[in-house]
Amino acid sequence: MSIHLCGAAYKMKASLFAVAMFAVLVGGGCHNNTARVGSSSVLPIEDVLANPQSFAHRIITGRACFIVGFERATLQPCQSPRPEQFVWVTNAAKLWYFEKLQLPSIRIPEPPGLKALSKSALLFDYDDAKNSAAWRKLTPESKRRLSRSDVTVVGQFETIAPNTAVPMSRGFGHLNGYSHELILVDVLRSEVLDNR
Repeated sequence: MSIHLCGAAYKMKASLFAVAMFAVLVGGGCHNNTARVGSSSVLPIEDVLANPQSFAHRIITGRACFIVGFERATLQPCQSPRPEQFVWVTNAAKLWYFEKLQLPSIRIPEPPGLKALSKSALLFDYDDAKNSAAWRKLTPESKRRLSRSDVTVVGQFETIAPNTAVPMSRGFGHLNGYSHELILVDVLRSEVLDNR
């Protein structure tokens, strides 16, 4: 009798495996490395920052205020922003070019405890023309001024949170001073609120 039960259990496991493999083959697997721009709902940046790890290393569509000025290109909540709510906006061109310059034989040393915090590869197919167009929509004509815009953007969200202190070698943006980063993919809407 135990032999018969083992055979039935084996058949059930084989059936479940076949169903799972069919789902992976038909559905394209669990991970898709290219962004489907505009495929997600628009999230207020406050919702993303309330639990940043749940959005880490994902393509998101977010609404926020974009502040650009001297050594600053950040997203933040439009109402009552706090410094820990700033998200550095990164130009994908820089990451793409740095990735291409990295020789496979060169290993960048990292302290063992920080391996999980290493910066990630792009999750979307980089397009130089699309990237340039997105930055033109996002930034005002004059770069001398401090400018604030209400924006809806699509990008790859990265974070080192829940670390409260930003290690200088592991943060994002100017002087690695930001815990969160959005690698810009597209700008769906941009309305300039003020220029100074």
